[in-house]
Amino acid sequence: MSITGSVAKFAVRNAMGTNTPNSGKKQQFNWNNYNFPPIIRIIHFDLTELPDGERLGVRCAFWSVNIMVITAVINFIMCIAAAAVAKGDYWKWLILSLINIIIFVMLHLFVTNFSYRAVALRNSTPILYYIGQALVCVLGFVYFLLPYIFFHGLISIGGKRPGNKTFWVVCPIIEAICWLGSIVLGVIAFILVTRDARKDSEPGAFESYA
Repeated sequence: MSITGSVAKFAVRNAMGTNTPNSGKKQQFNWNNYNFPPIIRIIHFDLTELPDGERLGVRCAFWSVNIMVITAVINFIMCIAAAAVAKGDYWKWLILSLINIIIFVMLHLFVTNFSYRAVALRNSTPILYYIGQALVCVLGFVYFLLPYIFFHGLISIGGKRPGNKTFWVVCPIIEAICWLGSIVLGVIAFILVTRDARKDSEPGAFESYA
């Protein structure tokens, strides 16, 4: 593009009062662009639309639930292994674990959506986000520590389980580390999202566009 064309384009942008998302002067949020999760696309989630200094909290919230879903998948694989080598009703673990994954995916969308909206819309009391993030931390702690049916908390290590004993030592530890990571990120997200959502913004600094 020629220098003249670049100058003209810059002049038009200034005349329209629009800036790039990272300019620090005006943030634009295309709420009509449903881009997350991939393929399904039912919510709008674009970290590049947030100011550079306000992305970390939302990113931590995103990964706190992302790790939770990943851990639920690991748990499902463990249940498959148990059902394959054991006699009895261990196949029921598969159903319960699969339901767990579905619930966590829904929680993922909930927390991701409301953490992003809390910061983007400057919601100083994002109650729905607080509820979702609190659930992530509470459930993460329960699964980290307690064994129950298809959960494999730290207390389950050394307990009676079907199959290889080493498997039932290593896998619960892996699960516990993941749950702990989810909890830590959830707490960090809670603090940062609350801080960023309460920041003052100049009138007109945030707007939506079709």
